[in-house]
Amino acid sequence: MLKEHKIALVISDLRTGEFDGMGGLEAIREYDPDLPVIMLTGYGTPDVERQALDRGASAFIVKPFELEAMRDTVRKHSR
Repeated sequence: MLKEHKIALVISDLRTGEFDGMGGLEAIREYDPDLPVIMLTGYGTPDVERQALDRGASAFIVKPFELEAMRDTVRKHSR
């Protein structure tokens, strides 16, 4: 998808069925190191947040979240 479309921002969950969000984040970083990636999770811990940020996430949001907080994060990190 990244090869076929101009993407300004990726918002990804850490756990969506069988999808591995950290693996997806690493694949995005390999393809485009500058593409902003916001990671979401309902299973947030400081350790998981640190891992995501260390692997290149632009932001980390724990669900549930306030809609305005998400809007602010998207505005801040979109390219």
